[in-house]
Amino acid sequence: MFTSCEKSDGLWDDCIKLSAKSVDFNANGGDFTVTSKGTFWLLGTSKPYQAAPLFDVPVENRTTTPYQITGEWYTINRPQEKILTIHIDPNTTGKKRIIYVNLEMGDYFDNITVNQAEK
Repeated sequence: MFTSCEKSDGLWDDCIKLSAKSVDFNANGGDFTVTSKGTFWLLGTSKPYQAAPLFDVPVENRTTTPYQITGEWYTINRPQEKILTIHIDPNTTGKKRIIYVNLEMGDYFDNITVNQAEK
């Protein structure tokens, strides 16, 4: 079965339908699960705010499940087609931390902003 979000004028509506587009963690960190209604979305280039390098998901892995991206203080995991889990380690830096997780499906682009409070 194929699904499409295309409209006749070329603009796409929200095909991913995330359960949350922003997640806030306290300094202790923790885990959060985001679900989607769409299944064939791709993990796009994402990054911690004001940091380099970007984690650029290789094209061949962008729809693979399970799939995991591990950073210095976070883990983003796609265990199933409609589930994305976010794990954040405790923040001992004294600075707020932010990650933008970008997703795309066709010509529709979305993101999840992950905020973590400073200690």
